[in-house]
Amino acid sequence: MYRTDPVKIMGLRMDTLSQILTIVGMHSHGMYMLYESGCQGLVASAMLNNISIGGRLLHIHPGNLPQKQAIYAMNYSSDKMSCLISVNIYSFLRKLLQENSVQNENGVQVPKKEAVVNEGFVSESENDGGVIKTEDFSSDVMHRKESVISETNSLNDKLVQDSSREDNEIVEEKEIALDVVNEKKRKHSDTDENMSKKPRWEQETEKAADFLRLSKADGLVIVAREHPANILTALLPYIAPSRPFIVYCPCREPLLELYVQLKGKNSTVGLRVTETWLRSHQVLPSRTHPDILMSGGGGYLLSGIVVEGGTSTQELSLS
Repeated sequence: MYRTDPVKIMGLRMDTLSQILTIVGMHSHGMYMLYESGCQGLVASAMLNNISIGGRLLHIHPGNLPQKQAIYAMNYSSDKMSCLISVNIYSFLRKLLQENSVQNENGVQVPKKEAVVNEGFVSESENDGGVIKTEDFSSDVMHRKESVISETNSLNDKLVQDSSREDNEIVEEKEIALDVVNEKKRKHSDTDENMSKKPRWEQETEKAADFLRLSKADGLVIVAREHPANILTALLPYIAPSRPFIVYCPCREPLLELYVQLKGKNSTVGLRVTETWLRSHQVLPSRTHPDILMSGGGGYLLSGIVVEGGTSTQELSLS
């Protein structure tokens, strides 16, 4: 990319890119923040290559869509791409600075238990009111047999009715239980539909904000066409102490202004503004010489280490 059109990547040479990756001290399971604009995703692709599945890269960008040309050119796997979270800087900072934090909607709320009242069916044995007339011992034996048979038939009918009533009660209870289960499934499906209706950029923003609420980032890299002062001031509080940060700029003056601004505070140490110089050599049989044509510069780097904030230099001078 540098040889074809260095303007598209802000003149970021390979040696400058290696310096960025070295100073930020990347390791496979770390979480890093990167603000990139105007590099076609070159720095994001290089940092993503050094992160394993357990790491995270918060790719912060201006505008609606990030630049991912270099990332797509690497053809990373889906597991590797899951480590990359691209968010817009405005929505990302707005989400972090919200005073009244709303509970995360990624978890499904458990519906309240519905009291299911099963109507009790009280079966009472009803008397037929039939009175068996007693006759004298002189009555015919056949009448007694018929009365006994009628009584047994009535008892059998009652038993059949009771069993049918119990079966109806069991069926009703099963139907009520199925209705409750279906209603709960419908509520869960409604919440899933609401989650699916949420735009992807909002889901990514919530995920990145949740990661930073749990733990601060292990490093910060800023590669931007804009002036980096406001960007670094906004993102520096989310870097853990004793972690490095690095800012790249094609020009030296914005970095010098930022250097003076950071020197007035006690939140950073080890500030340095450096420039890498690279000259390629042509190696031929029996002779070696440097190339006559070379690039004028590969940009400038401002690096430092974040520490716990203390009293600034201006406050000390006033006191």
